[in-house]
Amino acid sequence: MLVLGLLSVMGLAGCSSSVSSGGNGGGNKGPTLDSIAITCPSCSDPTAAPAVTSGKTVQLKATGTYSDSSTQDLTSTATWSVDQSSVASVSGGNVTGVAVGVATVTATSGSVKGSLPVDVTASSLGNSSLGPSYAFWLKYLDSRGQAAAVGSFTTDSNGNITGGMVDYNTANGVNSSGPVSLSASTYNVLPDGRGEADIKLPSQTFHMAFALSEVSGSTLTKGKMISYDSNNAYGEFELQTAGANLTASSNYVFGFNGIDSQKDAVAEIGLITTPASGSTAGSGYYDVDDNGVILCANDNTSCTPPSATTPGPSSPNVFSAVTIATAGTGNRGTATLGTASYAYYTIDNTKAYFIETDTTAGTALVGTAELQTATANNTTTHPAYIEALTPEDPTSNPGVDCYGDGSATSTALEPYCNYALLLNHAPTATTGTFEKAGQLDFCPCSGGGVNYDREDDAADGQDWGIGTGSRGFSAIGRGLISYPLINSTEKRDAIVYVVSNNAGSGTASASSRLYMMNTDSGDTAPGVGVADFINAVPTDTPTAGSYIFSASTVGSTNLLEVGVATFSGTTVTGIAYVNSSGSLSTVAINGTFAASTNTNITSGDGKGSITGWPINSGTKPMGVYSVGTQGLILYEATTNINGRMEPQ
Repeated sequence: MLVLGLLSVMGLAGCSSSVSSGGNGGGNKGPTLDSIAITCPSCSDPTAAPAVTSGKTVQLKATGTYSDSSTQDLTSTATWSVDQSSVASVSGGNVTGVAVGVATVTATSGSVKGSLPVDVTASSLGNSSLGPSYAFWLKYLDSRGQAAAVGSFTTDSNGNITGGMVDYNTANGVNSSGPVSLSASTYNVLPDGRGEADIKLPSQTFHMAFALSEVSGSTLTKGKMISYDSNNAYGEFELQTAGANLTASSNYVFGFNGIDSQKDAVAEIGLITTPASGSTAGSGYYDVDDNGVILCANDNTSCTPPSATTPGPSSPNVFSAVTIATAGTGNRGTATLGTASYAYYTIDNTKAYFIETDTTAGTALVGTAELQTATANNTTTHPAYIEALTPEDPTSNPGVDCYGDGSATSTALEPYCNYALLLNHAPTATTGTFEKAGQLDFCPCSGGGVNYDREDDAADGQDWGIGTGSRGFSAIGRGLISYPLINSTEKRDAIVYVVSNNAGSGTASASSRLYMMNTDSGDTAPGVGVADFINAVPTDTPTAGSYIFSASTVGSTNLLEVGVATFSGTTVTGIAYVNSSGSLSTVAINGTFAASTNTNITSGDGKGSITGWPINSGTKPMGVYSVGTQGLILYEATTNINGRMEPQ
């Protein structure tokens, strides 16, 4: 796997340090050396951490700044050292990669020192590693609340973004008349896959730092990004299949979030059925939580809101109309869901990014839709999958059929056992974005229930154990789940839609996913997100190898990070690029992974933490939940920074 991360032209080398030195002595006191800055002259961002392929060399430069503000090149006179000689060597500022890892290089003159981390990689990536076209989304906070941009950009695979288009929904307006063009700009990809780029909207430029993953041939197909400037934006991009359209007569599960006309947080989740070939008319269902109120639309006369004891509504709302136009240039299409207008950008025929484009709509939503491939849980479609293991006791209830009714006629689309989840809400000035992280367990089977083994909730900052609750699923994969908190009078409620459930082998290599929206009573910032299948019994320690990550929160705290990390046993090393309210830095990660030690939950629940994670100017433990082969969910309770770490 590749080691990826990112640099920024505007970044500051956060690992540099300096100590004041003495003067010249006597009555002839001259300027004293105040600090040393290490830079990489050949890098696109000379001040950020460089990357070097193992066996190759990169030249660093040491520049001294004196008390009279003068500067001097100290490269040839400084004493150079490296903290990890097994990773890199240094001589006269020439750093040679020895083995994959992160090393900190230091230049010393007298008592003054300067340092810079260096990422040594086995890869030799570059600008040609980017493909021809990518769909992207960006979210950030403006004077109205959550602002968003969704679009596509094209590259020449030679360092240039050649164009693209974008739809936006911000406090400054909505481009309801069609997309606007992206201006040409540049990008740069380093040997380890880190990079930087400018995304130029007509009225705003985002300087993005990104980390790339998932190689297809010689092309990197996915990226996570943060704005490495004052915009406090975050997002993702994925390689597009040229000309891809949503598959006709198929179901797509979607999850959106945003704000309503009062600037309050709103979440929406549901399912749309695309039109048949040659038609633009489809259909669909949806559920909405607006500022803590579960909405029942006029076209759903059977809607029963949730009560203190019963989750709900018992049935979804029905879209009054669904129209989906064929995607064209940039894989952009338009859609109408009920009375709301959207633009969408396809990645391939299984996935698309959506953004609402109404000028007078009561909501401003953005999110993702994915092709539903789940099949009914019965003895015909899933004859072999028997799983009654719980993470806490792998010997309990062997041979019990957990799913459906055990017949050949069940039509319900249900999930499998263990899922890790991350829910986010639209940012506001006081709430940030983090809603909750945790683990769902749809085993054991007794009563057709659900266990929510662990939950870390932003509203109360608690790490809760979860008792056995209830669940119910329908033929469209919509489910209502409810579960009590251990040692509390509270309970949690959620609505979910199953995307896939083909984890019938019970192994981590098979996939199963559901979209989830919390409907907790009194929660005025509803969250929506994805829960992914972990394994029949989650493991505690992440698989050794290289990962990319992005974690962020905006609103009450503005903190964004993106970068690379490598797991070797319980040791975690890497580089993080940090944007803390526009203060930019590059820092090294030197941490240790530890599995959960909560006395209420035994090992095997996939929960743990990484000590030594860089948070602002210090370090804190970063909480994690395993997502099996798909990586980790990240969250930090005091700042509410959260995100995902994925294998390279």
